[in-house]
Amino acid sequence: MKTTKSLAQCVCGKQNNLDLFRFIAALLVIFSHAYPICLGSTGLDPLERFTSEQLSFGGLAVSVFFVYGGFLIAHSADRSKTARHYFVSRCLRIFPALWFAVFTLAFIIGPLFSSLSTSAYFQSSDTYLYLLNGVLILRHPLPGVFTHNVYNATVNGALWTLPIEFLCYIACFIAYKLGFFQKKRFIWSLPIMIAFYFGMPQLIGADSILNAALRPVVLFYIGIGFYVYREHISLRIPVALLCLFIIIISIPLGILEYAFLLCFPYIMFTFGFGCRQIWPNFTKRGEFSYGIYLWGWPIQQCLCVLFQFTLSPFMNFLIATPLAILMGVISYYCIERYCIKLKKRLTGK
Repeated sequence: MKTTKSLAQCVCGKQNNLDLFRFIAALLVIFSHAYPICLGSTGLDPLERFTSEQLSFGGLAVSVFFVYGGFLIAHSADRSKTARHYFVSRCLRIFPALWFAVFTLAFIIGPLFSSLSTSAYFQSSDTYLYLLNGVLILRHPLPGVFTHNVYNATVNGALWTLPIEFLCYIACFIAYKLGFFQKKRFIWSLPIMIAFYFGMPQLIGADSILNAALRPVVLFYIGIGFYVYREHISLRIPVALLCLFIIIISIPLGILEYAFLLCFPYIMFTFGFGCRQIWPNFTKRGEFSYGIYLWGWPIQQCLCVLFQFTLSPFMNFLIATPLAILMGVISYYCIERYCIKLKKRLTGK
């Protein structure tokens, strides 16, 4: 197996492991969320404990989505004829499945699990304010829903990444239009990103919840960088293993965050594009990871109620996973598949 091909050469073929890795990442999100959902805000998943809270399985999974997302969205911007084509593609990817989840939770799951009467539930303004999630304005509670759950009454905490993702889409297209996809010009964006990464905690406070967005944004940016310099990046398995070693030894040193940002993208692109396909035709039936991601958290919260808060995190994960996969399949076949066809008609791609 050749390991010295450039990223550009590897991307030309359709055989890659991206869909498999994103599917695994979606399951890791469910696994990671099971701990705070079942044990409260102090519940840490095994990776979080092992790394002394430097990295969780959920953070690892979100990193997979964003570093691949930066590369793929940059490719989309480069191929789009107009801003309309680009944003139609992005909106059809993110919003219809989100609307399906938001409306189902608000008008079907919500009243079933609310401690309020049905009439009181639908008379509450919070029921309708929850629909703001459909336009990426986060509203976590529904009236009387999950109010006694161990973590809190957050109906779908996984939605926090979506506004960040969409802002990254906008920034990516602006960067493309300003010519930053040119190799000589892209390098000048690096000081801006470094200033953003180190300056934002100073502006918003080191303890702000918004700091959780820093790693995904930086990884999205790095994904764009891999696209811009794809012809000059060689994918070598020994180098990827060295990167993994650097990440591991950085854990006891307390510098995992920096090692992760520097090394993780190369690992993911090497094993995503530069290796033999692990599971050929894995997504022949469809790509379900987005739907799984959208539905994992609310299903886990529902299980807490149904099992009267007796489930361990691992049992919560075991039961929630097939249900989330089922909802991912439903989301794909009822919503996302038709949006893909519509996107092809509207954009000609």
